[in-house]
Amino acid sequence: MQTLAPHGAWVSPINADHLTKKSSYLNEVATHPTQRSLLFTLTEAEKQGRTSLKQWIDGKQATVPVPGSIRTKVHEYGGGALGILPNGDAIVSHQVSGKSFVSRASSEICEPILQLDGDTRYADFDAYPDGSVVVAVQECHEDGKVINSLACIDTEKKSVYVLQSGHDFYAYPRFSQNGKWIAYVTWDHPEMPFWSSQLWVAPVVPGTKFAIGQPILVAGQTGVAQQPVWCPGQESILYYTFSGASGGTIREAHLDDNDGKTTDIAISSSGEAFVDVQPPLWTLNSSSLVVLDQRHIAYIETSQGDDRVVVIDRHRQARVFIETGYSQYSQLRVDAQNSSLVAIASSPTALPRLIRIQLENLIERTHHETLQVPVEEVFAPPSPISLCEDSISIATPITFPSELPDGTQTTAHALYYPPKNAVFQAPADTSPPCRIIVHGGPTGKASSSLDFSLQYWTTRGWAVCAVNFGGSTGYGYEYMARLNGHWGDVDVRDCVNAALFLSGQKPLNSVKSGSRLESCSFRVEESTGEGGAKCVTVSRQSPALPRAGDYASLGLACLLFAVLFSRQNSLQNSLVYTIGTLLFTLVLRAYTSILSGRSDTHTESIHVFPHLGVQLESRHGFCLPYASCSLNLRTKREFISKENILDIFMMEAIQRFRIVDYLGLVCRVSGRPNSPAIRVVFPHLLPPVSIYVETYRKLHSSIFGPTLDQHIPLIDPKKICISGRSSGGFTVLRALADYPEVFRAGYSGYGVCDLARLNDASHKFESHYIARLLGDTAKDIQDVYAKRNPVTTAHRIRVPILLSQGSDDKIVPPEQSRSMAESISQSGGQVEYLEFEGEGHGTLKCQNF
Repeated sequence: MQTLAPHGAWVSPINADHLTKKSSYLNEVATHPTQRSLLFTLTEAEKQGRTSLKQWIDGKQATVPVPGSIRTKVHEYGGGALGILPNGDAIVSHQVSGKSFVSRASSEICEPILQLDGDTRYADFDAYPDGSVVVAVQECHEDGKVINSLACIDTEKKSVYVLQSGHDFYAYPRFSQNGKWIAYVTWDHPEMPFWSSQLWVAPVVPGTKFAIGQPILVAGQTGVAQQPVWCPGQESILYYTFSGASGGTIREAHLDDNDGKTTDIAISSSGEAFVDVQPPLWTLNSSSLVVLDQRHIAYIETSQGDDRVVVIDRHRQARVFIETGYSQYSQLRVDAQNSSLVAIASSPTALPRLIRIQLENLIERTHHETLQVPVEEVFAPPSPISLCEDSISIATPITFPSELPDGTQTTAHALYYPPKNAVFQAPADTSPPCRIIVHGGPTGKASSSLDFSLQYWTTRGWAVCAVNFGGSTGYGYEYMARLNGHWGDVDVRDCVNAALFLSGQKPLNSVKSGSRLESCSFRVEESTGEGGAKCVTVSRQSPALPRAGDYASLGLACLLFAVLFSRQNSLQNSLVYTIGTLLFTLVLRAYTSILSGRSDTHTESIHVFPHLGVQLESRHGFCLPYASCSLNLRTKREFISKENILDIFMMEAIQRFRIVDYLGLVCRVSGRPNSPAIRVVFPHLLPPVSIYVETYRKLHSSIFGPTLDQHIPLIDPKKICISGRSSGGFTVLRALADYPEVFRAGYSGYGVCDLARLNDASHKFESHYIARLLGDTAKDIQDVYAKRNPVTTAHRIRVPILLSQGSDDKIVPPEQSRSMAESISQSGGQVEYLEFEGEGHGTLKCQNF
């Protein structure tokens, strides 16, 4: 028996302590080359965000004694702090008391290989087959410059030197299993790795000092080429390529020992639209593609925001979807015997955990389309609360109408979480308040995995909508590229349109935004009178063009007369006479218009009187060309009683070799019961279809009254708030400034507040990212930066807003948030600012959550 209570007033089993004190998450996974064991890293907030190394062997778990915290700050976002040596030992990058090390770690001892002087960082390790050297991405910060390269670490001599340099960035250094080749990925400014990257292979040169020969470009001339994986026993490499033209594809390149040429064999990743295999490379050492044997591969495929594991026979092009009960995966690895896959997996009802997917006898069953396979849970971080499934809100993917900056109608995507609580329910015909969530990146996506920070709200009777706006990943390259040049516009429109869609309101269009020419030709005014009477008036913004027939003869006569007159008189007298003649022509035209009744229509209205009927009105007059005024000469009105109105609808018609859209009233005609007439609304002006659609939406219920099956919106349009962190916070600030009528409150966590200062303070990895997202640099498009800069529009934020910030944030310096809070406060807005000492770009300490 459920308790009846309003939305937002439900008692939740989740409290703030559940979201902080026991919060922990998995990071990276590595499998043993020859044994049934694996390593993984775990970050625990209750241990001040320390990341430790864990080992799993035959069902038993132990902590590997690595001092300090395992982490790296390559590219500032890190990743790739864990690697594995051929003997099963780990190689890690870790920090101890402010000092950085690269160390070899086993179950018994942690031995430093490098103690890093200055600010030099290492990540994304891969060992040579004999374990004598390890190749890694190196990042050196010296004298204000940042230099990235591939470095060779000698594990025996405990020394390091540069192996390859010259590109701005490196990732995925991987040795072939026979030790003859090395593959790696590069990209250069102004690109980001998810926009463009190149895959190279180079021969390993034998000698006393490890070296490589001339690199060969395998892929990446256009688009993205990443995640190289060597095939066992073959001179071939698999990789993932991604571009707007071809979408996502896995390819295989065969290397010839003699001439080093490559041949691509395309392997379709799905045959479906919107398929991704490679997540955006914000952190190093991500893995979603592995080789099982010389014939079979496995990979994670993302379609419409959800993941699935796929096994494919490269020779037969046969595909098998592996059903595990999970919907999100990362860190896909294969064990030593190639009999199982390991991954971090989650679902709408399960937090991220480490699992093993059994693949025994799968190879013989690749003719099946979908297979249910055994799944073993290796490790699950402690859950902060045991929440019954009857109280877990499951995300529903939604697609809603939106609009691109050029006025093109399109769609965008989101995950909608309805309110849910096993103990409470809301009164019938009521809608919940809603929290719109904007993910960070902005090149990233919202996940459908269980997240107690979302369930915190849904169990209280709130709805939550996580928007995957244009620019998000998981929906194809072109969808991701929508944001390029339009950050602060496309994302804002999509978030606002998601709120409008869920609340049953019309999406943003060119009438409101004024982005199309059609909205510049007409002015629309709405008014409400006594008794609920409504009126929509459409006026020309500029007069209609003169009719050619009205001026042809008189104009030609004036011109000829002026020419002849100029032969007999001075040029000055000729000009005076010409001007006088033109004025006479205008007066004569007005006079003939009055006599003939051929005046222009400059304003038309529709008045709706509830319970009475509708009045159509047209005002005609003389409009002076190239002037902004008009003379009203006559007004035509027609009243239609309510009992004679049968319907109101949109139609198309052909008029003078063009198609026009219009709004029509179907009316009963006296004496002709079977032949109703159509009265066109605004029949002379015929404004754009968007104005007609808006008029229909405004007046339909006033004419016919509310219908019995009127739709109850999924969320309450008067109770919508918006929140986001980092780049998501930027979108929040933009939305609150530009669309204050949509949202009632907002939260921005370490959000971008000053675009110009962000560009100046940005680190090397993102130093050209903002320019691509906005269209160019602040120097070249100052007007765009000024228009989309939150700190310059802070005075327009009138709803309450909370800002939070870390004092040590290098990506969004705290000065930005301080300045934003001050600007809002000085403009009379309601703002609260929280700054957390010692936190960076994010929140790790549980007391600060």
